[in-house]
Amino acid sequence: MNSEQPLPWSSLLKQFWGYDSLRQHQFGPIEALCAGKDAIAVLPTGGGKSLCYQLPGLVRGGTTLVISPLIALMQDQLKDLKSRGIHAFSLAGVSSLRELERVLDNAERCQPSFLFTSPEKLERPVVQVRLNRLGINTVAVDEAHCISEWGHDFRPAYRHIAAVRSEIPKAVWGCFTATATERVITDIQENLKLAHPAVYRSSTRRDNLNYSVCSVRDSEAMLYQAVLNSNGAGLVYVETRYKAEKWAKRLEGIHGGVESYHAGLDSQTRAYRLEGWIRGEIRVIVCTNAFGMGIDKSDVRWVF
Repeated sequence: MNSEQPLPWSSLLKQFWGYDSLRQHQFGPIEALCAGKDAIAVLPTGGGKSLCYQLPGLVRGGTTLVISPLIALMQDQLKDLKSRGIHAFSLAGVSSLRELERVLDNAERCQPSFLFTSPEKLERPVVQVRLNRLGINTVAVDEAHCISEWGHDFRPAYRHIAAVRSEIPKAVWGCFTATATERVITDIQENLKLAHPAVYRSSTRRDNLNYSVCSVRDSEAMLYQAVLNSNGAGLVYVETRYKAEKWAKRLEGIHGGVESYHAGLDSQTRAYRLEGWIRGEIRVIVCTNAFGMGIDKSDVRWVF
C-alpha cells in the first residue's frame, strides 16, 4: 500500500512503537481490522503478528480481547505493552473465583486497551457473562491453528471460542498463525463463523537460515555432541512419542535440563515444559511434530 495521505494508524505507530512504517505483509491485516473487517493472517514467526492486532486495537478503541494458548506468550506481550505505556490486563495465572472476579471488576472499571486470556478461561461462566460489559471492540486469536482438528496443535478449548460471539456480536475478529494449510484456514473460518474474512499469507522463507542434509556414520554420537557442546537452547525432533520419551531420558542422563514433548502428554504438562523451555529452565526439548507453536526465543542454536 502506498499513499501520500496520512494513514489512520501512523501517529500511533510512531508514538508507541517508534516506527515510521510497517512491514509490507502487515499492511493487509491491519488495514482490514481497522476497517472493521474480520481477517485471517498466516505470517512467519518473528513477522510482527502481534502488531497486526495491537495497532488496530488502539485505532478502533475500546478493549481488545487477546486469546492466547500459553501463559508465557501472554506475559511477554503484557510486559511489552506496559513498557510502551499501553494499559493492559491479563487473566493468565488467575485461578480462584475471587481473584478472577477482582481482575474482571478492574477491567470493567478501567477499560484497558488489551485483555489477555486463555481459551480455557473463556469457558468459565464468570468470564462469559462479563464480556459484554468490557467494551470489547476487537478480538485477536493468537496461534489460531489450534482451533482446527486438522492442525498439529489442536486444542479442544479453542473450538469453544466461538461461543462468546453472542456476548460481543459487534466485535471484529482477527486470527493469526504462522502455520496453516488451506484446510485449517477453512476450519478456522467455519468454526468462528467468520463471514467472508480477508485472508492474508506471507512467505515463510528465511534467507538467514541454512539447511544442510548430510550422511553420518553415527547420528547418536552427533546428537550427544550437540547437547554437550552447544550453548543456548536446542530441539530434537523424533518420529514417535516413544522415541521422544526414550531420548529425553538418555540425554537427561548425560546433561540436565532435557524434557520430552508430544501429544500424549496432558495440556498442563505440555504448557509447563514449553514455558520452562522459553524461560531457559529447560535447555533441550525432545519432541514430535506436536511441538510447533510459534515462540519468540532468540537463543535457539540448533535443531536436530
